[in-house]
Amino acid sequence: MQIQTSASTAYTDLLSMQAQIFNNAFDGITDKDTLKRPNDQVNHINWLLGHLATCRFMLLNLIGGNDSDPYFNIYFKGINTSIKYPALKEIKANWNKASKLLIERIESLSEEEMDTEISGKGGKPKDFISFFIYHEAYHLGQVGYARKYLGLPVLKSN
Repeated sequence: MQIQTSASTAYTDLLSMQAQIFNNAFDGITDKDTLKRPNDQVNHINWLLGHLATCRFMLLNLIGGNDSDPYFNIYFKGINTSIKYPALKEIKANWNKASKLLIERIESLSEEEMDTEISGKGGKPKDFISFFIYHEAYHLGQVGYARKYLGLPVLKSN
């Protein structure tokens, strides 16, 4: 017997799984540690986590949500050594807010809406959601690698 799953359910399941991995990234790490990097060409964990939170807000707003990210100017561009990065608890709170709103927004979209071009954006909600899920997985992998660089345990998925 084959179980039928809607696209929105599949997306929210993946986003929820990645939210758990994201939240696990904070285990055993300090604000000071998150600013360390092996060289000037590599993003630090603070930037990676903040960027992921910013991207959840970006996706939310792209698919019809309406909430602002207080750290867009910090985490959309690369590392800026002249600014003070937000504390981990702020990043985590931002992420969890964006995650809740994003999942609610996706659950509110019909299959027809998921497959309808967003005016002026050059894609459909399902296309943007798919890309952002991939993008998150990419950066979560970087977080896992950076944790190992710092001598921390692997990034857990549960």
